[in-house]
Amino acid sequence: MIKGRFNSNHVNICSFKFFNKITDFDWLPRSVLITTYDPVSEEALDIDRIIKKLLEAGTKYFTCIGDKSEHLHDKIDDIICLHDYKNKTEYYKSVITTYHSEEEINEIASYFFLGTYSNLSEKECFLIILGETNFDAKLRADIISQLEKIKE
Repeated sequence: MIKGRFNSNHVNICSFKFFNKITDFDWLPRSVLITTYDPVSEEALDIDRIIKKLLEAGTKYFTCIGDKSEHLHDKIDDIICLHDYKNKTEYYKSVITTYHSEEEINEIASYFFLGTYSNLSEKECFLIILGETNFDAKLRADIISQLEKIKE
C-alpha cells in the first residue's frame, strides 16, 4: 500500500488484491475511488464484498472511474438499496456515488481530492483502489505526484 497526504488528509492507494487481504481498518475510508479498467471480472474481484466492507467501514463517497464506471456506480447503488431494505437502514440518504468514464486523468484526481471531502478527521482517509492496466498505472503516477510524502 502507498501512503501519503493531500492537503493534510491521509491518502492510501492499494490494489484490489491488497484490499481483499485487509481484515480490519485502522483508518476509515471516508472517500473511495475505484477503477473499472481492469479486465478481471467483477466476480473474481468480489466487488460486492468490497462495497459491503467499505459501507460497513463508513465510506460516504464512491467515485467510480473507467470504461465500466457507470455499471459499477449502478451496482453500488443497488447494493446500498438492498442492504437498506434487508436491514431497515438508510445508507442511501448519506452515501454519494459518481462515475467518470471520459475525463482526463488529472481531472479525475483533482475531482476526487477536491470534490469529495476537504477536511477529513485524523482517523479518516481517501482510499484509492486500482487495477493493473496502463490507465491505472498513469492514474497512480498522477496521484502520487500530487501527494505530500509522509514517514511511517
